[in-house]
Amino acid sequence: MRIRLAFGLGTLAVCSLGWAQAPKPVPPVALATFDQPDAQRTRDEMARLLERYPPSLRAVLSVDPSLLGNQPFLATYPALVSFLNTHPEIEHNPSFYIGTPGPGPFRGAIRSRKPGRM
Repeated sequence: MRIRLAFGLGTLAVCSLGWAQAPKPVPPVALATFDQPDAQRTRDEMARLLERYPPSLRAVLSVDPSLLGNQPFLATYPALVSFLNTHPEIEHNPSFYIGTPGPGPFRGAIRSRKPGRM
């Protein structure tokens, strides 16, 4: 009986030493980071850019968004060409960034929010 008790206490002491040791540190995992465009910010920047051109440009682009890829048409708008080259997502979803034609000036078009204007 004493041998069992001594053996049991010895085993308990050895096992508890293993549990009492601090765990080995786990090396940090490198997370992949990437810049994802903020669609709302890009839309606002596009609206500010289009305000520098005649309003008819927004109207034409909302009616025929394929013109966003028409280099001869865009040649007279170099800032717009540069912006479109930086933001290719605009050509994939033009109605979000430019608006859609409809009743009123432009249904769904992005309008600037200046005080006193509706």
